[in-house]
Amino acid sequence: MKTIVICGTSKNLGKYLSENFSKKNKVFKISRSANKQDKNQISCNISKKEDAKKTLKFLKYKQKKIDAFIFCIGDSSKNYDDIAKSNHFDQSFKSNFYPFVNLLNSYLETFKKKPTQFKVKY
Repeated sequence: MKTIVICGTSKNLGKYLSENFSKKNKVFKISRSANKQDKNQISCNISKKEDAKKTLKFLKYKQKKIDAFIFCIGDSSKNYDDIAKSNHFDQSFKSNFYPFVNLLNSYLETFKKKPTQFKVKY
């Protein structure tokens, strides 16, 4: 049995993956809106550095080793009509790239560079 952390589990791909991986693995599910009745569901806004650090410290307390992270957080919707402008890219980085950086840095700081796998969906 592997220990997997899936980020972005409130809907779509993250929800689907968490339901399927939970059948044969221990899965911790991270989303901004958590189901209080699921003991492995963690409410966290990964886009905030301090929230990411706090969540990773909690995960280390619960589980000394994480085999894999699956990152499904982000907004892939196109919010412009014709030609993309720099503010559209800024928003995309803010909702997609920076939360992953927060997760990765928090992992490295908390788990002291223990080997794991990161899978990212963009």
